[in-house]
Amino acid sequence: MKSIAWISSDGDRLEIRNGNDQNYYLSQITGLNSADMEVLTQRAPYQSGRTSIDALVRSRSIKFRLVIRQTSTLDLEGARRYIGRIFSPINYLGQVNLGRLEYIRDDDLEFAIDAVPSGLDMPGTSPSRGPRHQLASIYLECEDGFFRDLTASTQALVIDVSQAVLNVGDVPTLPLASITGPSNIPRLSNLSTGKYIEFSDNLAAGYRLDLDFRFGKKSATRVKISDSTTTDWYSLINPASEWWPLVVGSNSIKLTSQDTSGSAVLTWSNQYQSIA
Repeated sequence: MKSIAWISSDGDRLEIRNGNDQNYYLSQITGLNSADMEVLTQRAPYQSGRTSIDALVRSRSIKFRLVIRQTSTLDLEGARRYIGRIFSPINYLGQVNLGRLEYIRDDDLEFAIDAVPSGLDMPGTSPSRGPRHQLASIYLECEDGFFRDLTASTQALVIDVSQAVLNVGDVPTLPLASITGPSNIPRLSNLSTGKYIEFSDNLAAGYRLDLDFRFGKKSATRVKISDSTTTDWYSLINPASEWWPLVVGSNSIKLTSQDTSGSAVLTWSNQYQSIA
């Protein structure tokens, strides 16, 4: 591991590197291995055993130990307060401090996961604390148990052409999409799953349709490109439509419309169960 970084919801960024020549350096981190899974089952009357119906990933807990080194007692006290502030579960505005943990491996692959600080321990006695050093244990709770690529992948889509989109992660992932008009009755399909999202209205020139496929964030928003004014288009989704994922491996994605016009960009993050 080369380094980690914590970005709080207030925008504070702390980079923590390996090696005791740093003001903040990492001595230990756990919680990077495979996420815990929950298998959902059901049982009919008089059935022997149970029937598995689904599997869900549980939230992930990450813990790391941080060593703080400063040149004076006064600087150490300031560093302690800074750590306490950026790893508080509540941010400046009194809201949940949903931040991002970034992880850079020795092979330079970069990953990220959203997290909320759930605990901070900075003992005030020796050997954990001295005039110029402080040991701190930091606990993070990650609602989504999967890590993702730090940089999202994007691919432009040409109208009426099936294009291969590759998900190189461990699990299916839910994308974002942006369709640019003019496009009459636009439809965005994943031919690999047999599912599509189609709209019952025409997207005029000068407008863009932003789609978010992610769980808990699903949305369809028309944006006027000239001034960024928005209109909710969720009610214009064809009832036969289904929000589809990018399955692991190759996906055949196709943008179509009744007038064979329009273009789109697909954005996604590959997700991983383990990055250790």
